[in-house]
Amino acid sequence: MQTKQITEEKKPSDYLKIIVLALIVVFSLSAYQLYKNGACINSMELKDFFSIQFTCSPVVSIPVVSRDFFIGRWQVQQMNGMVSGEADINYLEDGTFNGKMSGFVNSQGGQVLTNGTWNFDKLSNNKFRLKLWINYPQSGLWEGTFKIIDRNHIHNVDQNYIAIRVDD
Repeated sequence: MQTKQITEEKKPSDYLKIIVLALIVVFSLSAYQLYKNGACINSMELKDFFSIQFTCSPVVSIPVVSRDFFIGRWQVQQMNGMVSGEADINYLEDGTFNGKMSGFVNSQGGQVLTNGTWNFDKLSNNKFRLKLWINYPQSGLWEGTFKIIDRNHIHNVDQNYIAIRVDD
């Protein structure tokens, strides 16, 4: 009895397909890294083998810290277990602020109006220290360090919350 040995030969075209597939993966990962870091490739092509089209999103630039950047209405909402609070404050061009704050513990609490003056110190192009001299409901100085996330979001790095710009 004779047995036939079946062997599968790899054709050069099979190797070429594997190499092309590997190149596509490498090019795609490279394009993604460039895109992630702010650059954009519109398309990649290997003549007669493949072509990939990319849709690029615009890169969002982070505003530079300035007094004008901060002027406006900002809201903060926080919740930690049974304690919650909110602030809705207008920071005006003349260096004053006004708004309302609320605080609740186990659903008990209330809302108060507040006002005072504000200023900030630029720490870097995207970080600043805000100082509030509060007149009401309690007099005193409050300070916080903020990092700009984008035009409408700043992060208080001292107390770990996000303030959101509210456009009227």
